[in-house]
Amino acid sequence: MLNSSFAQYAVSDFIDTYRSRTARIRRTLARASLVRFCNTMCHISDMMTSAMLFEKFITICAQSAMLLTACILLFTAFEYHRRPTTTTLLYVFALSVLSMTTSLGGFLATFTLDVMLAVALTVSFIALECYLTPLDDETLAFDLEIIGGIYNINTITGQTITSLEVEEQYALTTDRDYALLERIMGPGMHTRLGNDNATQFNYVMDEIQATNATQVLEIGCGRGHSRVLAQMMPNVQFTGIDLVERHIEVAKSRGLANLEYIQADATTDISWLGKNRFQIIFGVESLCHMDSDEKRSQFIANVKSLIAPGGRLVIVDGFRSNTFATASPNQQKAMMLTESGFAIMRMPSKTDWIQAAQGVVTSNKDLTADAMPYWILGWRIARFIMVFPIFMHYYSRRSRATMCTIMNLLSVATVAHAMRNSAAAEYGVLVVMYQTDQ
Repeated sequence: MLNSSFAQYAVSDFIDTYRSRTARIRRTLARASLVRFCNTMCHISDMMTSAMLFEKFITICAQSAMLLTACILLFTAFEYHRRPTTTTLLYVFALSVLSMTTSLGGFLATFTLDVMLAVALTVSFIALECYLTPLDDETLAFDLEIIGGIYNINTITGQTITSLEVEEQYALTTDRDYALLERIMGPGMHTRLGNDNATQFNYVMDEIQATNATQVLEIGCGRGHSRVLAQMMPNVQFTGIDLVERHIEVAKSRGLANLEYIQADATTDISWLGKNRFQIIFGVESLCHMDSDEKRSQFIANVKSLIAPGGRLVIVDGFRSNTFATASPNQQKAMMLTESGFAIMRMPSKTDWIQAAQGVVTSNKDLTADAMPYWILGWRIARFIMVFPIFMHYYSRRSRATMCTIMNLLSVATVAHAMRNSAAAEYGVLVVMYQTDQ
């Protein structure tokens, strides 16, 4: 019995010892796991802190970049406009609000959104500023200063422009610039008079009806201007000539049964078209390229050969004003820049045409007031584009075609200045009748 009791005691003591040691081992392992777990959590915490600091760093960089972009664009706006108008003050206020919201951790979360919103805000307010700026002498002086930083004014004004250069400029821009203008404004002419893009043709149509014309010749038909008249007057045969081969190609693709297009230069002998054939010869925004006495003399010789007795020459165009010599130097410069941009050496005045035509003037209308709203809109758009000269310099250097586009933009930026108060330029209609066979 004793031995049995001892054995039971020994087994019980062994079990208690085993349990005690196992408990200590478990407690030790538990403490080690807790330490590892705590170490892991600390490591994770450190990583999260680093990530938060990095995110904060990125946020600060985004805000700084946005503010830097805004300051650069703001400087550009002030440098361009040079006066603290209501819109620029609102612009500064809006940028301040935007900066505060981003600095306080507002709703702008990314660098891209920050910069995009800053740029959009800047562009919007510069556009508003351009839209509200008045057309006056002060603005003209500012515009000429900006233009002088983009274009070499002394080089592009007063230079000799050949027919080949005129043809090149219009050939390179007809499929882009003028096609875009036509899509926006509709078929018709460059200048919108009132709400109609084909008002000029009404003046031509009046003369066609007054003379009961059956044969009409258009000088400088462009991409097919005569098509507008040919559709309205199917019993009249129209012929259109143009210097630019590409214009004729586009025009022929839109041809009608009573409409013919021919490539020809109206400053050379074109009597082969038919002596005394046409009752009406007209040009809409094209005869401004008769920019020398020699060109006008040859053109009028063609008119006298081609026109029927009692026929009429109809000119709907821009002109140098008769008051050009007494206009302010800046308006004179604006007119010369307009001419250069359109590849014209010296746009003829109405007096130049009356003296060269040697006929009877039957109509002389001034449409400058009707043309001004269109050109003021063009001036505002061009002025907005010129706020960013670096892009204009880059675009102009891409190719000869883009340089021609920049030259067109120059004219758009200066026409309204030249036409203001009809001081240096005007827009109108001049009709000359030839009573007998010349």
